[in-house]
Amino acid sequence: MNSKKGYYFILDAIIGLFVITIGIMLIFSYFKVEPSLEQSGFIAFDVMDFLSSNQIKELNSALYGVGGKLHSDGNITNIDNTLLEQIAEFYYRNVTLKSNFTIRLIEDLLNNLSSSVIPYNYGLLLAIDNNTVYNRTGVNAFEMVNATVVVPTKKITYSVYNETQLVGPYIIEVIVWR
Repeated sequence: MNSKKGYYFILDAIIGLFVITIGIMLIFSYFKVEPSLEQSGFIAFDVMDFLSSNQIKELNSALYGVGGKLHSDGNITNIDNTLLEQIAEFYYRNVTLKSNFTIRLIEDLLNNLSSSVIPYNYGLLLAIDNNTVYNRTGVNAFEMVNATVVVPTKKITYSVYNETQLVGPYIIEVIVWR
């Protein structure tokens, strides 16, 4: 009968150790891994690289692509423009020709591109010559002023409007934060 007391004590100690181990695992799994500066940097540079290296004719979009609504309506006149050049042209038309709808076209373009590429816990801002054109705050992202990681990237771009008029140069800045 004395030997059974030892088994119960050992069994009780094993169950207690198991409960403590599970508790510690739950506590440590509760804490989330914070993104690194490099991760935000990759996103910022990748967005800028995507905008500056992909042309309108490469898009498979019913709104922006070849034969899309904006191309058919004459709002996109050069399908060889990169996305950055097209954004610069839309901005030029907004500032110079007072075409207010072109800012909405930029917002729609960036909404469509960023919704599938940039995680929802990141914010994204696009500014042209220090004028904010697009600002998306992610679902779980802070406003940029409260962010822990802010990564800007800049590029100079220009475009040709109606094959006759040079547009720009504009400094386009993409800022990603978390």
